[in-house]
Amino acid sequence: MDEADQRKDRILVVVLLLALVALVGLIVFGFYVLSTRFASAIRQSASVAESGRYALGPDIAVPLSGTSGDVVVARLTLPDVPKNRHWFADSVYIVDEKDTQKYVEIGLMRRPEVDRRLRAYIGYKGPGRSLDYRDFAIGEGPHSLAISRSGDRFTFQIDGEQRPEQAAIAMALPYAQVAAQISSRGDTPSGIVTQVLAGPHGGLAVIDLSDTCRYDNHGLVFVDRDNGLVASGAFAQSLPGVYRGDCSAFDRPKSMMQRAKG
Repeated sequence: MDEADQRKDRILVVVLLLALVALVGLIVFGFYVLSTRFASAIRQSASVAESGRYALGPDIAVPLSGTSGDVVVARLTLPDVPKNRHWFADSVYIVDEKDTQKYVEIGLMRRPEVDRRLRAYIGYKGPGRSLDYRDFAIGEGPHSLAISRSGDRFTFQIDGEQRPEQAAIAMALPYAQVAAQISSRGDTPSGIVTQVLAGPHGGLAVIDLSDTCRYDNHGLVFVDRDNGLVASGAFAQSLPGVYRGDCSAFDRPKSMMQRAKG
């Protein structure tokens, strides 16, 4: 082999090594981008159950019996909104009217930052405590989401099946809340509420959605349709936040739903 051939071989080896280094770099960079994107989505997803600094949307509030045991069940559907770029959700809460930083929730969510699959999530938080939260994939379509309270103990059900998650939070004056939420003011709320039931164990009553206490959040509203409610509208700071329906059961309606006002 003459010197020219040896030089060509050395150049070829160098080129191959550089290509290999570039390929490894691209793979590492790709994993970094994906992991960063996923971690960001998880943080944003968790803010569904955090303070309403990030959550905007209309809400309905339902008084509970005031006894040590209550159940709230909502039949919810969360259609995809292709133009939305940030998480959006439909949620069922039990909140302490005396301290709205005490709450438990279960809901449906989509996270366009990661994918557009439907997910269910469960979260709960007490004052001075970090958020306990998880989400998981679930089949498309409507789902019945429930929270049961026995004293300070809360359990969760999806489509009648008990979930393993449990929470222990003392509440002085609990009430139920159903919300459609967006995390970006430029996105559109989504959600269909076809039925809400609430009451003591063994005595659930169907809630009249047409006259329940309702909060229209600066243009984000629930619209009456087919004996249910559909989330609609667009956020506009210039529009007022308005309470409608029968809110007489609540001592301080303007202190309620603070997390969902943004």
